[in-house]
Amino acid sequence: EFPEPEALKREEYVTEHHKFWDDYSKHNWADAYEHIASQTSEGALAALGEANFQNCVRISVKAVGHTQESPKDVDQAVAVLCRACRVAKWSPARAVSYVDHPKKKEVVEAFIKAAAPDFAAAEAGAQAEQIMELIDD
Repeated sequence: EFPEPEALKREEYVTEHHKFWDDYSKHNWADAYEHIASQTSEGALAALGEANFQNCVRISVKAVGHTQESPKDVDQAVAVLCRACRVAKWSPARAVSYVDHPKKKEVVEAFIKAAAPDFAAAEAGAQAEQIMELIDD
């Protein structure tokens, strides 16, 4: 999990968001990675709005995938998705739609297990149904 960032003023979230977006646009993944905690926070959602927050989640998952070694790359991507569900009150199905990661399948599987604890206990057929439901939403 990413630590809760220090609260910023609205203008500071916006300024940081512009840096975050610029790093993403230039594929500066290490620099983008540094902004994940603040750009996926409640303060960022309030300051930037829903559409920008969605972009922040997508960029964050991608930055994790391009900067972290296995298994941390998958674990941290799952942490970003769980945080997005908590902060923005998203369903797991909605969060899955923002997975842009080199190991998308592994991230989705790990996230489903984290977001739906009954998934791990289900039989393979039931797991497949749950995955299809998430993908189809």
